[in-house]
Amino acid sequence: LNWAWTCFLFSPFSIFFLFHKRRVILEPAGALALAGLKKYVQEKEITGQTMVAITSGANMDFDRLRFVSERADESERTLAVTIPESPGSFRQLYSTIWPRNVTEFSYRYESDEEANIFISFQPVINIENDFENIKDKLLENGFGPRNVTE
Repeated sequence: LNWAWTCFLFSPFSIFFLFHKRRVILEPAGALALAGLKKYVQEKEITGQTMVAITSGANMDFDRLRFVSERADESERTLAVTIPESPGSFRQLYSTIWPRNVTEFSYRYESDEEANIFISFQPVINIENDFENIKDKLLENGFGPRNVTE
C-alpha cells in the first residue's frame, strides 16, 4: 500500500475531524493536504511544531458528503490486505472475518500472483480486542493485513 493510497483513505477522517473541530466542510481533494500532513507527522514523529495544510472545500455536495460520512464512521474498521490470486483465497479471507458485518469491499488485481483488497467491517462490540484478534487471525492465515482505519 503506497503513501498516496494511505492519504486517500485518511481523507474522510480529515473531513470528519475538521467538521467536528471547526464546523468546516472540506472537499475530498482538499482534505488530502490535511491527511498527508497527519501521515507525515506520524511517520516522522514530529512534536512541538506548528504545521500548516492548505485545504479547500468548494466542491462538496450532499451525495459526496454522505459518501464521506459513511467512510468516517467510527463503528467500522478498514484493512488493506494482500491475498493470493488463487481459487479459495477470498473465501478464506471472508471466513476469517465472518460473522462480522462487512460494510465495504474493494478488489484490485495486482498480478497473476496477488490481489489487493480493502475491506471494512464492524468489530463485535462485546468481544474485547476483536479487531486486533481478527488482524492476528489474518496474519496466521498468511494474509498480512494493514490497518488503514485512522
